[in-house]
Order: sequence, then C-alpha cells, then structure tokens
Amino acid sequence: LEKAILPALTLIRCNPAAVNEVWGALGLLHYTARFRLYGAWREALASDSAPLLAAATKVTQLEVRKIMRRLSKENIKEFGRKLGKVAHADPLTVTTTILSQIEVYSNMIQPVVDAMKYFTQMGYDVLTYLVIVNLGGRGQLQKLKNDGMNVSLWLSSLASFCGHLTRKYTGVELTALMQLLVNKLKDSQSIDLLVLKEVIGRMTGVEVLQDMSNEQIAASAGGDVLKGEALTFDKSGSAKSLAKGAVRLKEALLVKRDPLLASLVVLVA
Repeated sequence: LEKAILPALTLIRCNPAAVNEVWGALGLLHYTARFRLYGAWREALASDSAPLLAAATKVTQLEVRKIMRRLSKENIKEFGRKLGKVAHADPLTVTTTILSQIEVYSNMIQPVVDAMKYFTQMGYDVLTYLVIVNLGGRGQLQKLKNDGMNVSLWLSSLASFCGHLTRKYTGVELTALMQLLVNKLKDSQSIDLLVLKEVIGRMTGVEVLQDMSNEQIAASAGGDVLKGEALTFDKSGSAKSLAKGAVRLKEALLVKRDPLLASLVVLVA
C-alpha cells in the first residue's frame, strides 16, 4: 500500500472501483495507521525522484483550480461531479488544493462542502487527515493575526469548514479530529477551541451564548420547541439531523479503545 498502490492511484484517471477496492483494505486499519500511509503518500508526491507522480499532481492541481474558479451555489451539481471525478484518482492532491483555497476564500466553504457529496469514503478520510495536518502543523503564533489578539483568517475559515463538513458527512473520521483537539488542549493551545465550538455548534445546534437577550431568557423557561427556536445556533438543519449529529459526536467521544469525553471536559474546564 505505502510503496506502490497508493502512489499508483495518482496515475489512474477517474476509477472509483479501484479506489473503493483500496479503501476495502484501508478501512480495516485504525485511523492512525491509515494516516501514516497518507503521510507516506504525501511525501511520495512531493519527492523529486518520481517525475510521473509530480506531473500527474500538477495536472490535478490545475483541474481542481479550474473547477473551483467556476463553482458556485447555482452549479454545485455539475461542478461537484467534475470535482468528484478528479478526486477519485487523487484525493490527496484534490483535497490539499481545496483546503488551500478555503483558507483564503471563506465564502467558498458552503459551495465546496455541498460539492463534496460525490467524494468516495476514502476521499473523506484523506480530507480528515489533511485537516488535521493543517491544524496540527502550525504553531500558536501562526494562528493569530499580527496584533496577537485576533484569530487568523485561515484558522477561522478552517474551523468553519470543519463544522460544515462534520455535520454533513458521516465519512469524516470525527474521533481523529477530537483526539487532535484534546492533544492541543494538553499542550495549552486553547485557541483550537474555535474548531471545537464550530463542530459542536454545527452538529448539535448548541452554542454558548454570552449575551442573551431578554427574549431568549424568557424563552428558556418554555418547552423544548420554544427553547430550540430561541437558542439554537444553526436553524438550517432539521431537529432530526441535529439529533443525529449529537449522537455521532457522542459516539466519537466515547470510543471504547480510548474515550475522549472525560479528558475533553477536564481540559476545557
């Protein structure tokens, strides 16, 4: 997988059957093992010793940028399919290019997330890996603007992207993302709580309200429907979808192998 099969996928043009066969083997591994393989794949694509891979990567980057320039809310179906076809062959290069665009242009987040419905399961897994790499590979100072007070644009955009992504697609490895946030909090990097806030807000509709209006305070004494209308952060999702999101988040934090909920609660407190 590491030396031959994954790098070879980069040279295959739109073959979802091959990608699904590879995922059939990768899906049996723990996410830590899968992410290690993606890391080796990423290094192979960046290496100067494989000119064919480098050329294929350049072609893929150009195709993705061309699609991204034309993608909008009105043509998500058309260009989402085109994006999915490119991602079937090389999800690593496609998602790397997408993330670099999203970190600069935050208005592209919603159209891009909607267009990703044509990705394979492996595409979502690779995307999760790259999100974690982007969040974990930069220091605390890089996550702040030059004034040292406000959050950098790339981090706020990436946090918002994580919220939309985890809410819409179950293929995202949510446990891995939560593990990263726990590790960051252990290192006293509390700025990454912005990602946690977005994920919880988008998946469950719950937001911490620091300044409640008189109407919201009054609604808090009402029933579930009234409180939901007055206090829900994201009203674009149905109550059923938000309930499913809450269950998924709970399952991600209560994995049998290494439960994260207790650690997260203690660190946040």
